[in-house]
Amino acid sequence: IGVTAHIMARKIDAGLPLAQEKIDVKKLDTLFDIYKKTFNVSAKIVFKAIDKVRKNDFSSPVKKYQNSYFSWPTDEDWEQFRSKGMKWI
Repeated sequence: IGVTAHIMARKIDAGLPLAQEKIDVKKLDTLFDIYKKTFNVSAKIVFKAIDKVRKNDFSSPVKKYQNSYFSWPTDEDWEQFRSKGMKWI
């Protein structure tokens, strides 16, 4: 799990990544805890990406990038989430 700032493209999450940070997820973290962790690093990642653009640095922090976009969880996603003993809050 992590946060990525990337160049905008026509398709969601298809642009070149400019800055990225992985989030440490603990076994007892709830989904809410994970959201808080990602929100807490989001601004830092955006500022890092903006700084790279100002320096005309379009290098990617990711060696091999595969587009991925995850929308709101489906009922099946929630079932899987709960079957792993995870909690929302």
